[in-house]
Amino acid sequence: MKSKAYWEVIEAALKDTDRAVPQPVMEPIRRAAGDMKAEMESYEKTELQTVQIPETWERYEKQHQEITGNLQKLSDTYNNQAADREKQAAAEKAETAFRDGETLFSSMHKLLEFNQKFQEQAAYLFEAMVRRSPARGKEQGR
Repeated sequence: MKSKAYWEVIEAALKDTDRAVPQPVMEPIRRAAGDMKAEMESYEKTELQTVQIPETWERYEKQHQEITGNLQKLSDTYNNQAADREKQAAAEKAETAFRDGETLFSSMHKLLEFNQKFQEQAAYLFEAMVRRSPARGKEQGR
């Protein structure tokens, strides 16, 4: 599963970042990471049950690189004892990257659910038309 492989890389990056960055700074980042992970897994589960949209994972690959890069930059700001405003900006970027990933998976999940409902409704309408079709033919034959 794609989400598991991506998450393993992120979890390793988070652990590395935890070593350099104080816990109070990491809390909102970890929350955002957990929210993204939940959306990613939910999307993937629905994707496996419905239809795959490869573009989602292609778009996420760019997000993934941004997430891991931002975590590294955050670690670097603390390891290099950067100014407080640089540390804060790096922390905000890291959290925002996770929120952007969450938004991507949430949006695509909604698209899959909409598509699924549309397919179900189309199948229902088609079935209803097929059921009516023979009856109309018999009525016209009389």
